[in-house]
Amino acid sequence: MKYKDTMEAIRKSGFLNYEYLFTPCIGLHRTAIKDLHITSIDADLLSSTSANYIIDNNNYILADDGTPYTSISKIKISHTLNDFKAKGFFMPYSSEWKEYSALDASPNDPLKLFSLSDFHSNIDTIQSLLKTKYGIGISTENAKFKSAEIAAEFILKAPLSEYSRAFHILKSLNTDRVTKIDSIKPDDGQNEWQSCIYKKSCYELYVYDKTRQLFEERKIALSENVIKIELRIPETYLYQTHLKGNLNEIEDADITSIFTRCYNRIIYNPYKRWHKTYLKNLNELVFEYRSKYKRWITELYKYVSDAEAHFQINLIDYQDIMLCPCIRTLDVRTQKRIEAQLATCFANTSYAQDTQSKISEVFKAVNECSTGISPVSLYSNYKI
Repeated sequence: MKYKDTMEAIRKSGFLNYEYLFTPCIGLHRTAIKDLHITSIDADLLSSTSANYIIDNNNYILADDGTPYTSISKIKISHTLNDFKAKGFFMPYSSEWKEYSALDASPNDPLKLFSLSDFHSNIDTIQSLLKTKYGIGISTENAKFKSAEIAAEFILKAPLSEYSRAFHILKSLNTDRVTKIDSIKPDDGQNEWQSCIYKKSCYELYVYDKTRQLFEERKIALSENVIKIELRIPETYLYQTHLKGNLNEIEDADITSIFTRCYNRIIYNPYKRWHKTYLKNLNELVFEYRSKYKRWITELYKYVSDAEAHFQINLIDYQDIMLCPCIRTLDVRTQKRIEAQLATCFANTSYAQDTQSKISEVFKAVNECSTGISPVSLYSNYKI
């Protein structure tokens, strides 16, 4: 049974694995930190674990308590994504061995967003586990982000697949796009709840059908159509954001600001700039085709659909043609005839899906996330 049919059957039956009061929010997702400092090592305890603890007698580093190490790896904490590693590296110009350590600091459930307070609390838990289970004491006093994923979660009226063209238009209008992005797939296949909107060396933007992701990965059926837009920031770009400083200097407002700024640059601002001249350009196009072709509506449809396949957007909804001055100045009888012809020609096409209102719905939903609301525990009553 297809996912869409399965979810519909579950909802009609009234049985849901979990229901929650959803709050639109912006928060952290997967993160990694660096510049940790090893303060102590219980060599006997560490050696008795599955960790890869190496000491090279020629090249090693001393922890604050005097215990030597060359590298420490293969540490998985509490069977989560948390992965700790430390090693020494040679500085050729100074002839010194320097300390490098990093930690995947994501919380226990990778499908949740979390606030900075949740993030710091998780780091405290990891520090405690490293000490008690592996005998490694670490300090995060100078720790910084190594990589970060920031996401906004919100509810839409329908599943993500019904907004496929809306997101296609939004990504098509971004002239800074450097890679061709696949569209959101409709129903069957692998990872169809995920689609890339924008990809560049500095960051990537993805859109997820969170409801479908939870159902397929965790068998959790939600009553709402929860969508997630995720910003992935690699280490090479973090220095240009508010995340470049010490962890203790970063606030939830910085997280929201980074996401909002990138979202506006990639999605919102290009659309608003384009939309200012949309009706004017459409009017010129309609006037041209009415002058050139007897069956101008059919020819116009062929042109706009072919252009859209190549990321050139000329028409959102076919009803917009009726707003063009060259049509509105015609007599009422002619307008009604054109309106009927448009409805026939564009019936069952992507131009008859009320895409404009769907784009507006996405903008409104993301704007609600940008009000500074911190993530709440969405699954506090559900044990995964």
